[in-house]
Formats: sequence, C-alpha cells, structure tokens
Amino acid sequence: MKKYIYLAGGLGNNLFQVCYGLYLEEKGYEVIYKTFLLEKNIFTKYLNWSVHQNQLLESILRDKEVDRIATFADVFF
Repeated sequence: MKKYIYLAGGLGNNLFQVCYGLYLEEKGYEVIYKTFLLEKNIFTKYLNWSVHQNQLLESILRDKEVDRIATFADVFF
C-alpha cells in the first residue's frame, strides 16, 4: 500500500515528516514524498511562502521515492 507524505514547512518539520516516512516503511508501506510545496511554483506563490535550498533534505531524500509535481488529486482531494 502506498502512503504519500507532503513535505512542508522548515527543516525541523521536514525531518519529522521523513522520520514518520521511515516508520511507515518499517511497517511495510511504500512511501512517496511529495515535495512540490517546498519548491517555487503557483502554490507557494499563492501562499506567499519563501522557499530555501535545503541540501541536507535533498541528501536525505536521495535514495527515496520523490514526486515533485502536483496533480489534480493533490489540489482537490
């Protein structure tokens, strides 16, 4: 079963979200990290969020499944 984790917030929040993802992986779930809220796009512009490069998070997610694109379902469901 797939579980999606929508990463948002600062580094502390992101580390907690990744730790939760690791917990879910131990329980047998396939975890996919959604990162579109961490990148400059229409959603971050509308929410007036500043976006920072985070090389630490990028290195943590290097071996993980990451989806950087927002889909219709992400927006409306």
